[in-house]
Amino acid sequence: MEICSSIVVINPYLVLTNACLKIKGSKITSLSFESGSLEDKPTIMTHGLASLHTHLALYPIRHSITCSYDLDSWVLNFAWPWERILRQEPELSYYSAVLALEELISSGVTAVADMHFNEEHVARAIEEAGIKGDLCTPIMDGGVYDNFEEAIDENLKLARGLYGKTNFMVRLGPCTPRLLTPDQVRYVIDLAIELRLGLHMHVGEVYADSTYLTKYFGLSVRDFLEYVGLGAVDTILAHGIWLLDGLNYLVWKPVVIAHSTRSNILLGSGLIDVKNYRSTGVDIALGVDVAPTYNALDELRAFLYAQKLECTDYFDVLHMITSAPYRSMGFGTGSLTVSEPADVAVWDVSDKLGYLIKSKPYSLLTQFFTYEFVSALAEGELRLKELYAGGKLIARDGEPTVLRSEISRAYRKVSEAISDLYSKSALPEPY
Repeated sequence: MEICSSIVVINPYLVLTNACLKIKGSKITSLSFESGSLEDKPTIMTHGLASLHTHLALYPIRHSITCSYDLDSWVLNFAWPWERILRQEPELSYYSAVLALEELISSGVTAVADMHFNEEHVARAIEEAGIKGDLCTPIMDGGVYDNFEEAIDENLKLARGLYGKTNFMVRLGPCTPRLLTPDQVRYVIDLAIELRLGLHMHVGEVYADSTYLTKYFGLSVRDFLEYVGLGAVDTILAHGIWLLDGLNYLVWKPVVIAHSTRSNILLGSGLIDVKNYRSTGVDIALGVDVAPTYNALDELRAFLYAQKLECTDYFDVLHMITSAPYRSMGFGTGSLTVSEPADVAVWDVSDKLGYLIKSKPYSLLTQFFTYEFVSALAEGELRLKELYAGGKLIARDGEPTVLRSEISRAYRKVSEAISDLYSKSALPEPY
Protein backbone atom coordinates (compact mmCIF):
# COMPACT_ATOMS: atom_id res chain seq x y z
CA MET A 1 0.00 0.00 0.00
CA GLU A 2 1.15 3.54 -0.76
CA ILE A 3 -0.03 6.81 0.82
CA CYS A 4 1.00 10.08 -0.83
CA SER A 5 0.65 13.71 0.16
CA SER A 6 1.82 17.10 -1.04
CA ILE A 7 3.26 17.79 2.43
CA VAL A 8 4.68 15.09 4.71
CA VAL A 9 5.60 16.00 8.29
CA ILE A 10 8.17 13.31 9.05
CA ASN A 11 8.66 14.56 12.59
CA PRO A 12 8.24 17.95 14.31
CA TYR A 13 11.52 19.17 12.79
CA LEU A 14 11.48 17.71 9.26
CA VAL A 15 8.91 18.53 6.56
CA LEU A 16 9.02 17.19 3.00
CA THR A 17 7.05 18.07 -0.11
CA ASN A 18 5.44 15.68 -2.61
CA ALA A 19 6.30 12.40 -0.92
CA CYS A 20 4.83 8.93 -0.54
CA LEU A 21 5.01 6.30 2.17
CA LYS A 22 4.98 2.63 1.29
CA ILE A 23 3.45 0.32 3.87
CA LYS A 24 3.65 -3.43 4.20
CA GLY A 25 1.66 -5.08 6.94
CA SER A 26 1.72 -2.75 9.93
CA LYS A 27 5.05 -1.01 9.19
CA ILE A 28 6.40 1.79 7.00
CA THR A 29 8.82 0.21 4.52
CA SER A 30 10.03 3.14 2.41
CA LEU A 31 9.73 6.84 1.66
CA SER A 32 9.85 8.14 -1.92
CA PHE A 33 9.62 11.53 -3.62
CA GLU A 34 7.47 12.50 -6.59
CA SER A 35 8.28 15.21 -9.15
CA GLY A 36 5.71 17.97 -9.54
CA SER A 37 2.51 18.38 -7.57
CA LEU A 38 0.71 15.24 -6.45
CA GLU A 39 -2.75 16.73 -6.28
CA ASP A 40 -4.76 19.82 -7.11
CA LYS A 41 -5.88 20.33 -3.53
CA PRO A 42 -2.93 19.95 -1.14
CA THR A 43 -3.03 17.55 1.81
CA ILE A 44 -0.75 17.21 4.80
CA MET A 45 0.40 13.86 6.14
CA THR A 46 1.48 13.50 9.76
CA HIS A 47 2.04 10.78 12.25
CA GLY A 48 -1.08 9.79 14.19
CA LEU A 49 -1.72 11.82 17.34
CA ALA A 50 -1.75 10.46 20.89
CA SER A 51 -3.15 11.20 24.34
CA LEU A 52 -0.79 10.29 27.19
CA HIS A 53 -3.42 10.37 29.95
CA THR A 54 -7.09 9.39 29.65
CA HIS A 55 -9.88 7.82 31.65
CA LEU A 56 -11.96 6.38 28.81
CA ALA A 57 -14.67 4.88 31.01
CA LEU A 58 -15.37 8.33 32.53
CA TYR A 59 -16.45 9.65 29.12
CA PRO A 60 -20.17 9.60 30.06
CA ILE A 61 -19.58 12.07 32.91
CA ARG A 62 -17.21 14.32 30.94
CA HIS A 63 -19.50 17.38 31.10
CA SER A 64 -19.65 17.25 34.89
CA ILE A 65 -16.25 18.93 35.26
CA THR A 66 -17.87 22.19 34.09
CA CYS A 67 -20.00 22.31 37.27
CA SER A 68 -17.52 24.48 39.26
CA TYR A 69 -16.29 21.71 41.55
CA ASP A 70 -12.71 21.32 42.64
CA LEU A 71 -11.05 17.96 42.05
CA ASP A 72 -11.95 16.31 45.35
CA SER A 73 -15.57 17.49 45.25
CA TRP A 74 -15.91 16.36 41.64
CA VAL A 75 -14.52 12.92 42.47
CA LEU A 76 -16.87 12.56 45.45
CA ASN A 77 -20.00 13.80 43.66
CA PHE A 78 -19.52 12.48 40.13
CA ALA A 79 -16.59 10.13 39.59
CA TRP A 80 -17.05 7.69 42.47
CA PRO A 81 -20.85 7.30 42.08
CA TRP A 82 -20.37 6.47 38.39
CA GLU A 83 -17.41 4.22 39.13
CA ARG A 84 -19.47 2.21 41.63
CA ILE A 85 -21.93 1.53 38.80
CA LEU A 86 -19.03 0.45 36.59
CA ARG A 87 -17.87 -1.97 39.29
CA GLN A 88 -21.34 -3.51 39.38
CA GLU A 89 -21.67 -3.60 35.58
CA PRO A 90 -18.14 -3.93 34.10
CA GLU A 91 -19.45 -4.13 30.53
CA LEU A 92 -20.34 -0.42 30.83
CA SER A 93 -16.60 0.31 30.81
CA TYR A 94 -16.46 -1.24 27.34
CA TYR A 95 -19.40 0.78 26.05
CA SER A 96 -18.08 4.01 27.59
CA ALA A 97 -14.68 3.40 25.95
CA VAL A 98 -16.36 2.78 22.57
CA LEU A 99 -17.97 6.24 22.70
CA ALA A 100 -14.75 7.91 23.87
CA LEU A 101 -12.70 6.23 21.16
CA GLU A 102 -15.12 7.32 18.47
CA GLU A 103 -14.33 10.95 19.31
CA LEU A 104 -10.61 10.41 19.82
CA ILE A 105 -10.20 8.60 16.50
CA SER A 106 -12.19 11.31 14.72
CA SER A 107 -9.54 13.80 15.86
CA GLY A 108 -6.61 11.77 14.53
CA VAL A 109 -5.63 9.78 17.64
CA THR A 110 -3.95 6.39 17.13
CA ALA A 111 -2.66 5.68 20.68
CA VAL A 112 -3.86 6.35 24.23
CA ALA A 113 -2.55 5.80 27.74
CA ASP A 114 -5.53 4.91 29.92
CA MET A 115 -5.88 4.53 33.67
CA HIS A 116 -9.03 2.96 35.10
CA PHE A 117 -10.42 -0.30 36.34
CA ASN A 118 -12.32 -2.92 34.30
CA GLU A 119 -9.44 -2.35 31.88
CA GLU A 120 -9.87 -5.74 30.23
CA HIS A 121 -13.17 -4.35 28.91
CA VAL A 122 -11.50 -1.10 27.86
CA ALA A 123 -8.78 -3.14 26.14
CA ARG A 124 -11.46 -4.94 24.12
CA ALA A 125 -12.74 -1.59 22.81
CA ILE A 126 -9.21 -0.42 21.99
CA GLU A 127 -8.44 -3.67 20.18
CA GLU A 128 -11.63 -3.46 18.11
CA ALA A 129 -10.80 0.16 17.27
CA GLY A 130 -7.41 -0.95 15.97
CA ILE A 131 -5.37 1.62 17.87
CA LYS A 132 -2.67 1.18 20.52
CA GLY A 133 -3.27 1.24 24.27
CA ASP A 134 -1.02 1.72 27.29
CA LEU A 135 -3.15 0.57 30.22
CA CYS A 136 -3.08 0.40 34.00
CA THR A 137 -5.38 0.11 36.99
CA PRO A 138 -5.59 3.00 39.50
CA ILE A 139 -4.14 1.32 42.57
CA MET A 140 -5.56 2.88 45.74
CA ASP A 141 -6.26 1.88 49.33
CA GLY A 142 -10.00 2.47 49.40
CA GLY A 143 -12.21 4.37 46.98
CA VAL A 144 -13.93 1.77 44.79
CA TYR A 145 -11.67 -0.99 46.16
CA ASP A 146 -11.99 -2.88 49.42
CA ASN A 147 -8.25 -2.60 49.99
CA PHE A 148 -4.81 -2.00 48.48
CA GLU A 149 -4.21 -5.67 47.70
CA GLU A 150 -7.40 -5.96 45.62
CA ALA A 151 -6.29 -3.07 43.41
CA ILE A 152 -2.82 -4.56 42.86
CA ASP A 153 -4.30 -7.95 42.00
CA GLU A 154 -6.52 -6.35 39.36
CA ASN A 155 -3.57 -4.53 37.79
CA LEU A 156 -1.49 -7.73 37.71
CA LYS A 157 -4.38 -9.67 36.18
CA LEU A 158 -4.53 -7.04 33.43
CA ALA A 159 -0.79 -7.47 32.77
CA ARG A 160 -1.15 -11.23 32.47
CA GLY A 161 -4.19 -10.95 30.20
CA LEU A 162 -2.52 -8.60 27.70
CA TYR A 163 0.94 -10.17 27.79
CA GLY A 164 2.35 -10.59 24.29
CA LYS A 165 -0.20 -8.38 22.51
CA THR A 166 1.85 -5.99 20.36
CA ASN A 167 -0.67 -3.14 20.39
CA PHE A 168 -0.75 -2.98 24.18
CA MET A 169 1.55 -1.98 27.01
CA VAL A 170 0.62 -2.50 30.65
CA ARG A 171 1.91 -0.48 33.61
CA LEU A 172 1.26 -0.39 37.32
CA GLY A 173 -0.86 2.58 38.33
CA PRO A 174 -0.45 3.87 41.91
CA CYS A 175 -3.22 6.42 41.71
CA THR A 176 -2.14 9.41 43.80
CA PRO A 177 -0.15 10.22 46.98
CA ARG A 178 -3.40 11.04 48.79
CA LEU A 179 -4.92 7.58 48.29
CA LEU A 180 -1.80 5.59 49.22
CA THR A 181 0.90 5.82 51.86
CA PRO A 182 4.48 6.48 50.70
CA ASP A 183 5.33 2.89 51.73
CA GLN A 184 2.53 1.55 49.52
CA VAL A 185 3.72 3.61 46.56
CA ARG A 186 7.26 2.39 47.16
CA TYR A 187 6.01 -1.19 47.22
CA VAL A 188 4.26 -0.71 43.85
CA ILE A 189 7.37 0.81 42.28
CA ASP A 190 9.57 -2.00 43.62
CA LEU A 191 7.07 -4.44 42.11
CA ALA A 192 7.23 -2.61 38.78
CA ILE A 193 11.04 -2.92 38.83
CA GLU A 194 10.79 -6.63 39.59
CA LEU A 195 8.23 -7.27 36.83
CA ARG A 196 9.86 -4.86 34.35
CA LEU A 197 6.70 -2.80 34.00
CA GLY A 198 6.28 0.94 33.67
CA LEU A 199 4.37 3.26 36.00
CA HIS A 200 1.46 5.68 35.52
CA MET A 201 0.66 7.96 38.46
CA HIS A 202 -0.99 11.28 39.37
CA VAL A 203 1.51 13.47 41.23
CA GLY A 204 1.14 17.16 42.03
CA GLU A 205 -2.27 17.40 40.37
CA VAL A 206 -3.43 19.75 43.13
CA TYR A 207 -1.60 21.78 45.75
CA ALA A 208 -3.21 19.58 48.41
CA ASP A 209 -0.81 16.80 47.39
CA SER A 210 2.02 18.84 48.85
CA THR A 211 0.24 19.88 52.05
CA TYR A 212 -1.03 16.32 52.61
CA LEU A 213 2.46 14.83 52.34
CA THR A 214 3.84 17.44 54.73
CA LYS A 215 1.03 17.14 57.28
CA TYR A 216 0.82 13.36 57.51
CA PHE A 217 4.31 12.18 56.60
CA GLY A 218 6.60 15.19 57.08
CA LEU A 219 7.68 14.98 53.42
CA SER A 220 8.10 17.60 50.75
CA VAL A 221 7.22 16.57 47.18
CA ARG A 222 10.89 15.97 46.46
CA ASP A 223 11.27 13.92 49.64
CA PHE A 224 8.31 11.81 48.54
CA LEU A 225 9.66 11.26 45.01
CA GLU A 226 13.06 10.25 46.37
CA TYR A 227 11.60 7.96 49.04
CA VAL A 228 9.35 6.01 46.68
CA GLY A 229 11.98 5.92 43.91
CA LEU A 230 9.80 7.42 41.21
CA GLY A 231 11.69 7.37 37.92
CA ALA A 232 13.25 3.97 38.53
CA VAL A 233 11.09 2.68 35.64
CA ASP A 234 9.49 4.38 32.62
CA THR A 235 6.86 6.66 34.13
CA ILE A 236 3.86 8.65 32.94
CA LEU A 237 3.39 11.38 35.53
CA ALA A 238 -0.11 12.79 35.18
CA HIS A 239 -0.54 16.56 35.64
CA GLY A 240 2.57 17.47 37.68
CA ILE A 241 1.32 21.02 38.27
CA TRP A 242 2.52 21.27 41.86
CA LEU A 243 5.83 19.41 41.75
CA LEU A 244 7.48 22.35 43.51
CA ASP A 245 10.90 21.23 44.80
CA GLY A 246 10.42 17.85 43.11
CA LEU A 247 10.74 19.11 39.53
CA ASN A 248 14.54 19.06 39.43
CA TYR A 249 14.52 15.54 40.88
CA LEU A 250 12.92 14.30 37.63
CA VAL A 251 15.67 15.63 35.35
CA TRP A 252 17.38 12.85 33.35
CA LYS A 253 14.88 10.27 34.56
CA PRO A 254 12.57 8.30 32.21
CA VAL A 255 9.55 10.38 33.20
CA VAL A 256 7.14 12.19 30.87
CA ILE A 257 4.55 14.58 32.29
CA ALA A 258 1.06 14.25 30.82
CA HIS A 259 -0.39 17.76 30.72
CA SER A 260 -4.19 18.16 30.58
CA THR A 261 -5.06 21.81 30.11
CA ARG A 262 -8.86 21.68 30.12
CA SER A 263 -9.37 19.46 33.16
CA ASN A 264 -6.75 21.46 35.08
CA ILE A 265 -8.53 24.74 34.33
CA LEU A 266 -12.11 23.54 34.83
CA LEU A 267 -11.35 21.86 38.16
CA GLY A 268 -9.29 24.84 39.30
CA SER A 269 -6.17 22.72 39.73
CA GLY A 270 -3.80 25.19 38.06
CA LEU A 271 -1.47 25.15 35.05
CA ILE A 272 2.19 24.44 34.53
CA ASP A 273 4.70 26.69 32.81
CA VAL A 274 5.51 24.29 29.97
CA LYS A 275 8.42 26.33 28.64
CA ASN A 276 10.06 26.40 32.07
CA TYR A 277 9.46 22.70 32.65
CA ARG A 278 10.96 21.74 29.30
CA SER A 279 13.96 24.02 29.92
CA THR A 280 14.90 21.72 32.81
CA GLY A 281 14.95 18.73 30.45
CA VAL A 282 11.69 17.17 31.68
CA ASP A 283 9.60 16.00 28.73
CA ILE A 284 5.87 16.79 28.39
CA ALA A 285 3.03 15.38 26.30
CA LEU A 286 -0.64 16.28 26.06
CA GLY A 287 -3.36 14.12 27.58
CA VAL A 288 -7.13 14.55 27.28
CA ASP A 289 -7.79 13.23 30.83
CA VAL A 290 -11.50 13.90 31.48
CA ALA A 291 -12.72 16.88 29.48
CA PRO A 292 -15.98 18.19 27.97
CA THR A 293 -14.90 16.58 24.69
CA TYR A 294 -12.40 13.81 24.01
CA ASN A 295 -11.36 15.55 20.80
CA ALA A 296 -7.57 15.82 20.92
CA LEU A 297 -7.65 18.95 18.75
CA ASP A 298 -9.84 20.70 21.33
CA GLU A 299 -7.18 19.85 23.92
CA LEU A 300 -4.50 21.25 21.62
CA ARG A 301 -6.46 24.47 21.13
CA ALA A 302 -6.93 24.97 24.86
CA PHE A 303 -3.24 24.34 25.45
CA LEU A 304 -2.20 26.96 22.88
CA TYR A 305 -4.53 29.56 24.38
CA ALA A 306 -3.41 28.83 27.94
CA GLN A 307 0.29 28.99 27.02
CA LYS A 308 0.02 32.08 24.81
CA LEU A 309 1.99 34.33 27.14
CA GLU A 310 4.77 31.77 27.47
CA CYS A 311 5.61 31.86 23.72
CA THR A 312 5.61 28.08 23.44
CA ASP A 313 7.76 26.70 20.64
CA TYR A 314 5.48 25.19 17.97
CA PHE A 315 8.03 22.49 17.19
CA ASP A 316 7.64 21.44 20.82
CA VAL A 317 3.85 21.42 20.45
CA LEU A 318 4.03 18.91 17.60
CA HIS A 319 6.43 16.86 19.71
CA MET A 320 3.91 16.87 22.58
CA ILE A 321 1.15 15.25 20.49
CA THR A 322 3.24 12.76 18.51
CA SER A 323 6.84 11.97 19.45
CA ALA A 324 6.69 12.47 23.22
CA PRO A 325 3.63 10.30 23.93
CA TYR A 326 4.61 7.57 21.47
CA ARG A 327 8.11 7.25 22.91
CA SER A 328 6.78 7.31 26.45
CA MET A 329 4.32 4.50 25.71
CA GLY A 330 6.96 2.47 23.89
CA PHE A 331 5.11 2.31 20.57
CA GLY A 332 7.89 3.84 18.47
CA THR A 333 9.38 7.26 17.84
CA GLY A 334 6.17 8.95 16.71
CA SER A 335 7.74 9.79 13.35
CA LEU A 336 7.05 8.70 9.76
CA THR A 337 10.26 6.76 9.19
CA VAL A 338 11.13 3.31 7.89
CA SER A 339 10.29 0.40 10.22
CA GLU A 340 8.01 2.54 12.37
CA PRO A 341 4.36 1.55 12.89
CA ALA A 342 2.19 2.83 10.03
CA ASP A 343 0.11 5.15 12.24
CA VAL A 344 -0.62 7.89 9.72
CA ALA A 345 -3.02 10.82 9.49
CA VAL A 346 -3.82 12.61 6.23
CA TRP A 347 -5.45 16.04 6.54
CA ASP A 348 -7.34 18.14 4.00
CA VAL A 349 -6.23 21.76 4.32
CA SER A 350 -8.08 25.07 4.38
CA ASP A 351 -7.84 27.45 1.44
CA LYS A 352 -5.52 29.70 3.45
CA LEU A 353 -2.98 26.99 4.20
CA GLY A 354 -3.43 25.53 0.73
CA TYR A 355 -2.42 28.87 -0.78
CA LEU A 356 0.67 28.96 1.45
CA ILE A 357 1.68 25.49 0.34
CA LYS A 358 1.23 26.26 -3.36
CA SER A 359 2.71 29.76 -3.45
CA LYS A 360 5.56 29.64 -0.93
CA PRO A 361 7.17 26.20 -0.87
CA TYR A 362 10.35 27.61 0.72
CA SER A 363 8.39 28.38 3.88
CA LEU A 364 7.77 24.67 4.41
CA LEU A 365 11.28 24.33 5.78
CA THR A 366 10.90 27.13 8.31
CA GLN A 367 9.21 27.63 11.65
CA PHE A 368 6.66 29.78 9.83
CA PHE A 369 5.04 26.70 8.32
CA THR A 370 5.13 24.83 11.64
CA TYR A 371 3.31 27.75 13.27
CA GLU A 372 0.71 27.88 10.49
CA PHE A 373 0.17 24.12 10.54
CA VAL A 374 -0.20 23.75 14.32
CA SER A 375 -2.50 26.78 14.45
CA ALA A 376 -4.64 25.41 11.62
CA LEU A 377 -4.82 22.01 13.31
CA ALA A 378 -5.94 23.55 16.60
CA GLU A 379 -8.44 25.93 15.01
CA GLY A 380 -10.20 23.24 13.00
CA GLU A 381 -8.95 24.46 9.63
CA LEU A 382 -7.72 20.95 8.80
CA ARG A 383 -10.14 18.10 8.27
CA LEU A 384 -9.14 14.50 8.87
CA LYS A 385 -9.27 12.82 5.47
CA GLU A 386 -7.83 9.41 6.37
CA LEU A 387 -6.42 7.81 9.50
CA TYR A 388 -4.40 4.61 9.52
CA ALA A 389 -3.35 2.60 12.57
CA GLY A 390 -0.87 -0.19 11.94
CA GLY A 391 -1.49 0.21 8.22
CA LYS A 392 -5.25 -0.31 8.62
CA LEU A 393 -7.71 2.43 7.63
CA ILE A 394 -9.67 3.31 10.77
CA ALA A 395 -11.22 6.67 9.78
CA ARG A 396 -12.29 8.36 6.56
CA ASP A 397 -13.58 11.92 6.12
CA GLY A 398 -13.54 12.51 9.86
CA GLU A 399 -15.61 9.43 10.72
CA PRO A 400 -14.31 6.17 12.21
CA THR A 401 -14.66 3.15 9.94
CA VAL A 402 -14.37 0.88 13.00
CA LEU A 403 -16.71 0.28 15.94
CA ARG A 404 -19.71 1.29 13.80
CA SER A 405 -21.82 -1.68 14.83
CA GLU A 406 -21.22 -0.95 18.52
CA ILE A 407 -21.68 2.82 18.74
CA SER A 408 -25.51 2.94 18.75
CA ARG A 409 -25.69 0.10 21.27
CA ALA A 410 -23.05 1.78 23.43
CA TYR A 411 -24.95 5.07 23.44
CA ARG A 412 -28.16 3.31 24.51
CA LYS A 413 -26.50 1.27 27.26
CA VAL A 414 -24.59 4.22 28.70
CA SER A 415 -27.55 6.61 28.52
CA GLU A 416 -29.73 4.16 30.44
CA ALA A 417 -27.10 3.74 33.15
CA ILE A 418 -26.49 7.47 33.54
CA SER A 419 -30.21 8.28 33.63
CA ASP A 420 -30.78 5.65 36.27
CA LEU A 421 -27.90 6.90 38.41
CA TYR A 422 -28.82 10.58 38.36
CA SER A 423 -32.54 10.07 38.72
CA LYS A 424 -31.69 8.95 42.26
CA SER A 425 -29.80 12.13 43.17
CA ALA A 426 -30.20 15.88 43.13
CA LEU A 427 -27.10 16.32 40.96
CA PRO A 428 -27.41 17.43 37.32
CA GLU A 429 -27.13 14.62 34.80
CA PRO A 430 -23.74 15.12 33.07
CA TYR A 431 -24.24 13.03 29.94
